[in-house]
Amino acid sequence: MVAQTSRSDKQFYLMRIRYNDEGTEHRLYRLLTDYPLIRGKYEDIGGISFAIFGDSSVAQIYGVALVEEFQGQGLGTFIYKTAINDLVSQGYRVQSDTARSPQANRVWLNLQQRNPDTVKVIPRLGGRTVYEARGVVHRRPNVKRHWRSR
Repeated sequence: MVAQTSRSDKQFYLMRIRYNDEGTEHRLYRLLTDYPLIRGKYEDIGGISFAIFGDSSVAQIYGVALVEEFQGQGLGTFIYKTAINDLVSQGYRVQSDTARSPQANRVWLNLQQRNPDTVKVIPRLGGRTVYEARGVVHRRPNVKRHWRSR
């Protein structure tokens, strides 16, 4: 297990799976939740998939999914942030793909705005762009505490 979180009294667990396929290493991060009917069983509700080609130091996203009933709860951002931070901690740069859904665009844009030093926009041929995370990402900006004067 890489991380866990909870929403509305429900626990969620992010698991990492690694496998190799013809010189490409795959890293899958699957989001599981307790199965409602059977104790000790888990339901796979989504995840994110990365490919690392050869000896590259870049992990490229090639698939993201989240069951519709769990969307809009911050779980997609949790998956992205946790997977990116896990890969960055292992020395990889993480890149989005060039064809992104509107939801994926929102997540990347928010991560880039909140982490301008670590998430960059890289232009590609044909006017397309990719986002690249080169360091740890945070969901919220670092805000100093302000003490209210009396």
